[in-house]
Amino acid sequence: PTHAATALPPRAVTPAGARTRSSSRDRAARHHCREASPEDFGSPERTFVSVPGDVASYDPFEQVDYEHMSIGPDCAPSVNGGPPSLGDSIDANPLAGREVLVAGLLTTLRGHSSAVMTVAWSPDGRSFVTGSSAHTACIWQSGGPNPCQWKAVKTLRGFQQGFHDGYRSIAWSPDGLKLAAVGVGDSTARVWQCSGTDIKQWEPAGELCGHSGPLWVVAWSPSGRSLLTAGDDRTARIWQVSRDDPRQWELVAILGAHQDSVRAAAWSPDSKQVLIGSADATASLWKPHITSPGWYVAQTLNHVAPVHAVSWSPSGAAVVTACEAGYFIWHVGQSHAGEETWMPTGLLGEHYGTVLAAAWSPDGLRLATAGLDCVLRVWAQTADEQDSAVLEADSWELCTALEGHRNAIGTLAWSPDGARILTGSDDHTSRLWDVPC
Repeated sequence: PTHAATALPPRAVTPAGARTRSSSRDRAARHHCREASPEDFGSPERTFVSVPGDVASYDPFEQVDYEHMSIGPDCAPSVNGGPPSLGDSIDANPLAGREVLVAGLLTTLRGHSSAVMTVAWSPDGRSFVTGSSAHTACIWQSGGPNPCQWKAVKTLRGFQQGFHDGYRSIAWSPDGLKLAAVGVGDSTARVWQCSGTDIKQWEPAGELCGHSGPLWVVAWSPSGRSLLTAGDDRTARIWQVSRDDPRQWELVAILGAHQDSVRAAAWSPDSKQVLIGSADATASLWKPHITSPGWYVAQTLNHVAPVHAVSWSPSGAAVVTACEAGYFIWHVGQSHAGEETWMPTGLLGEHYGTVLAAAWSPDGLRLATAGLDCVLRVWAQTADEQDSAVLEADSWELCTALEGHRNAIGTLAWSPDGARILTGSDDHTSRLWDVPC
């Protein structure tokens, strides 16, 4: 690929397109910005920095059970300055956390004391889950009409669920009734089922055993019938619930064509194809055989660096793959010998360093990317190209660049309505962003 989109420098951008000063990169600004007032909270028009400093992150495993604790902009840390006690409100307000505020930041969720490795929304958009590399995953629910107010209603402790430690990947089933997860350093995936409509109650619903190395990813098929797992044993595996016992999972297929660990995987919207990204600097497209069992590689997509993230467009006509060089958009070209041919249309974001996370918006008109430079970027197709079948690189422009995280962003997820993005970072926080474009 040779075309690159013209993009703004990595600075905070307002919805109107006017640049605001990136205070996270200007130390002097930390001592000259005024204290934000309550009416400024969450304002998409301004960037503020409160007084210098930091507030410790709290891990519910080490400190306290989060259930029934209110999370929102009116919360404050424990009055004694120490870890919160049962009954205290846990601070999820970026103002009180003395963080850099940028256009679009709704709230900062401090539910973990280690890197947030995975985030996932429930299908109805009313809840989401965040998982950390040490100890816990937290299920959050909206705490009221204020979009900044969320509460952690359930803590899933890794060791209690059978994992060695924390969580690397969590996926919510399309029907909203199950969670699938893989742990850091674990070779077994686990499934839980919600008891009725109460998301505070979960019970084991099966284990997926068979991988010979630690797992990196778990993903539900859009149909909800299958699960995909992949990891360091260089394979991805497809599983389905046993017909004899709904708590047992059967191995359907092993997808093994890579020379290094598989770090990313995604289903096509019709659940009939799988896209796999590997540390061997390739991504592979898999399809099931029509007349015989098993799956085969329909095409290999070559890259210049390890592939960290993959995502299908909602239409299924394009995919995005992210690596250390930036991210590629691929589209379906003309058929050759009965097979579709995928062609790269360009490389974007190459000026911003390694991309660790990328996802297509639910409407298919935007892309979100993030990585080592700690910035969440949203890209949008230009108005005259939105109906184009070929998604050329120069038809995309940088819509907004949202700063606030203090370390690499390794995971992100769009809300089902496409209005918000949830990110997880090595800075031990998850952040909820309003998307202005």
